[in-house]
Amino acid sequence: MTANKYKGEEKLKIGGVDATIVFDWNALGKLQTELSGTEIDAVVNGRDLSKIAVVLSIGLQKHNPEFTVEKIVEASPPFALTVEALKNAITFAYFGGEDPAESAKAAPKKKAASGKKKK
Repeated sequence: MTANKYKGEEKLKIGGVDATIVFDWNALGKLQTELSGTEIDAVVNGRDLSKIAVVLSIGLQKHNPEFTVEKIVEASPPFALTVEALKNAITFAYFGGEDPAESAKAAPKKKAASGKKKK
């Protein structure tokens, strides 16, 4: 459930609260300080249950700082929805609100050199 993808926000219901996840530059910095790239990748692909609450708590700090790792584990939001929300929020943080594949297609293409010299 997307909040505002152009701000990099994603919504997730946790313990009856519509929480807002956002990975702004502060959150990204904290994320990269606390976890390796391999660990982050494992979380956003649903392969590391032990770190999901850590990543989620970092993404919630701006709008919902009351959700500590312990409170997230206690609330136990649905796994698949949590992973999807984290993946979306991190993707928005890196690529903005546009689909990275669509942005690449829309990028101006360089013209091939014709081999002719200008006079």
